[in-house]
Amino acid sequence: MSTDPRRLIRPSIDPYLLCPCGGDKQAAACCLGADGNVRKYVQSIRPRPPTTGQQQDGCYLGHTHDCAGGISREHYISEVALEELSEPAVAIDGVFWLPPGERKIVGINSLTANILCVRHNSALSPLDTEAGQFLRAIKRIHASLGRKSLSRKTLISTISGEALEQWILKVACGLFYSKIASQERQQIARDHAVEESIIAEGLFSKRWHRNCGLYMRAAIGQLVPGVNAISLAPATAVYENEKRYVGIRVSLIGLEFAVVFDPRGVNPSQLASEGWHFRPTDVSFRSGLRRHWLILTWPAGVPGRVIEMTMTHK
Repeated sequence: MSTDPRRLIRPSIDPYLLCPCGGDKQAAACCLGADGNVRKYVQSIRPRPPTTGQQQDGCYLGHTHDCAGGISREHYISEVALEELSEPAVAIDGVFWLPPGERKIVGINSLTANILCVRHNSALSPLDTEAGQFLRAIKRIHASLGRKSLSRKTLISTISGEALEQWILKVACGLFYSKIASQERQQIARDHAVEESIIAEGLFSKRWHRNCGLYMRAAIGQLVPGVNAISLAPATAVYENEKRYVGIRVSLIGLEFAVVFDPRGVNPSQLASEGWHFRPTDVSFRSGLRRHWLILTWPAGVPGRVIEMTMTHK
């Protein structure tokens, strides 16, 4: 892996070609700014005003007093993401009903729980859409690098890093509030606390505590697994004798992501020593002489961090 932005330079984006975000506009009229920087915007996920003043029992965002429509049966890992991984079944591990390290094929419709009201479920749907686009981009890159070709054409895809960060936070909430998240086959919702105000700030205000948010790591020689595999691991901490749920690690299609949302669970030095990189801006996928790029866009001020992933296929 390389994270030296001076060594890896992403190709420039032609402003007159279709935007790499997947839209139908030229890049200059879409995500490419006049300064050459790329920023993909996703519509707001805050429920439309006015607030309802209602708190729906069973909705994990009920403390915001903005519920409506009754309870909704939600996939705790977004349905659109599960379908992209492999519809109608997916390989999953890291859940309480499986021994540690064991993976099982399950139908995606079995991965549901009553954890959001209709209003909040609808409001968060743009995150699911962006997650689906992210997975399609990764699958397209894997497919391209996995077949023999003399072409040196470079694929460039753009994803909102902010939306991906929020989506993994949504997955973390889904696993906790559905009582699926576990350690040593014990459901952590039974004896761990979660800071609800931190969750709401991350989702609706995009405010994160220092060093909290999205991390990523990928090893050189990473073997590309089956595209229908997802691994989940909750992160916990003990603070002032209280057990707390502080983050989650998610492995998707050969990439490892983590979101830490509670600052009491952040140890930047330890994360760095384990190979995690905070809010990467570019991921370079290389196989032989061929290279494709995934751009993760962030607000101004996030420094450039480039991760190189060397793909090894069976």
